[in-house]
Amino acid sequence: MRLPILWARIRAMNNPFELLALDVDGTLVGASGIISPRLRAALARVRERGIHICLCTGRPWAATQCYLAELETRTPPVVLNGALVPPLDGGDPLVCHNLSLVAVELLVAEARRHGDYLELHTASDLYIENLGTEGEYQQAKLGLRAIVGSFERLWERAPILKAQYVIRSQEQRERIETLGQTMAEQALFSWGVSPGFDGWFINVMQRGVEKSASLDVLLRALSIPWKRVLAAGDSPSDLAYVQRAGFGVIMGNAPQSVREQAPHVAPPVDQDGLAQVIEQHALA
Repeated sequence: MRLPILWARIRAMNNPFELLALDVDGTLVGASGIISPRLRAALARVRERGIHICLCTGRPWAATQCYLAELETRTPPVVLNGALVPPLDGGDPLVCHNLSLVAVELLVAEARRHGDYLELHTASDLYIENLGTEGEYQQAKLGLRAIVGSFERLWERAPILKAQYVIRSQEQRERIETLGQTMAEQALFSWGVSPGFDGWFINVMQRGVEKSASLDVLLRALSIPWKRVLAAGDSPSDLAYVQRAGFGVIMGNAPQSVREQAPHVAPPVDQDGLAQVIEQHALA
């Protein structure tokens, strides 16, 4: 083990936590997409103490790069809702799970049939068939330019790691949740929310793929036990790793059904809720 890494590990061992597992939208940042000065300062102190900062997000890898750079963290993020965890020190990804061909074909056919906005994510790119207001919103939020064009045979050119619906109506949500029940043997459907968007995100991954399971792979690679993790999130897909962590919080801006299942509830993201949690529990 290199001396700088060893020294960072020794410093982290003197703290109650060795790793912070943080969702991005609705937890790290609000509708503005900007990390607040108070939170940035708290996370800088965390980093100085040798504590890992791991972003656990539905965002693609490319859309986390700006935050990884701002926070100066080299800890691999858990992205695409757990479908991908980049390499720890070069080489192959720690986790990389793609949807089956059958699942992707069915999702595309159903989206076309009902006119739903559907994204397909590879390890490096975001594909959509029609831009629309949902696509414009996603491009602005993620800071990425989607590749717009027919999905035809796309999955033969690159594995699809995640599909995502961006929807606005309750009817759409109920219909897609019913689709998820019929596809339960092939894929996992999970939903989330984002500040500033009046609707839902329905993520579709290979069955068994979730943030908690992929974070577990990363923790084992880093030799960090769950009891030394502080975790925060705001969506149903965050609950499993938040509940498993040594100290877990759900943000006050999360849906009520999510807050009711939380070990602890933090103030909302627009009240610097995450900064308050870190100051009180990781830096005290």
